Amino acid sequence: ELSYDTYLTGSDQVWNVTIDDHDDAYFLNFVYKNPKIAYAVSQGAKDINKYSIKPETIAEYIDDIDFVSTREENGQEWLKNLTGNSYPVVLDPTLLHAEDKYTGIEEPHGVPGIEPGKYIFVYATPLSREFMRLIKKYARQNDLEIVIWHNDIWLRRLGWLTGVKCPKEQNPGKYLDLIKNAKFVCTSSFHGVAFSTIYRKNFVVLENEGMRAGDDDRMTGFLKRLARFDRIVSLSQFESKMNEVVNYTGFIKELKRQQEYSHKFLDKALGIERK
Repeated sequence: ELSYDTYLTGSDQVWNVTIDDHDDAYFLNFVYKNPKIAYAVSQGAKDINKYSIKPETIAEYIDDIDFVSTREENGQEWLKNLTGNSYPVVLDPTLLHAEDKYTGIEEPHGVPGIEPGKYIFVYATPLSREFMRLIKKYARQNDLEIVIWHNDIWLRRLGWLTGVKCPKEQNPGKYLDLIKNAKFVCTSSFHGVAFSTIYRKNFVVLENEGMRAGDDDRMTGFLKRLARFDRIVSLSQFESKMNEVVNYTGFIKELKRQQEYSHKFLDKALGIERK
């Protein structure tokens, strides 16, 4: 065991037992003496009971963690079925902070010909041809450029032939800068939504199969809790919703409440309240 006072695991897909880089270490099974915390853990829409070859062993790992919280309602239910314990649902770590906390990470995106407030930022995997067609139409009608994140999506959607831009170098700082300065964000990613809300952007979530129902509630659960489920759009809703400004008034109040709840969990888990 390493010489740390406390060990903390979390958040995005750390307990997804189906991904190639999954490791039991994410259950902190190597820690025997010191306090262990699991914060906002996500199973990546994969129920450990169904997808693990050793759910009983994992249940023992989790039971040995002093403080556990989950990021999604489905995850909460699955962990209760697995361990018999009901763990609180808390915010993703990115949402614990206000916009100013990210200023030091932001860096110029470096995409030629892209000016603040004059482009649509697209971060969606997968990105259908139908949605891409609508995004291009909207950009053309409103004199906006399009910037796509992920080179492979840009290539598959023939970006180099149609004037769609893509940053040559991609890192967290450029990602934040592109969201912060976009006129609109079109995404199907949890963190695309998270940072759109952090920067108070107008955004839409491009609906894909199973997004409104089923096991994957990583994003839909977050949107429901913060009363922004209406930002998920089908092809027929895309244009009207792009022209509808996101109202953040109620969102800000609810986000603050959930931030306080999440911070209280961390304070207790880290022993801050005992000092």
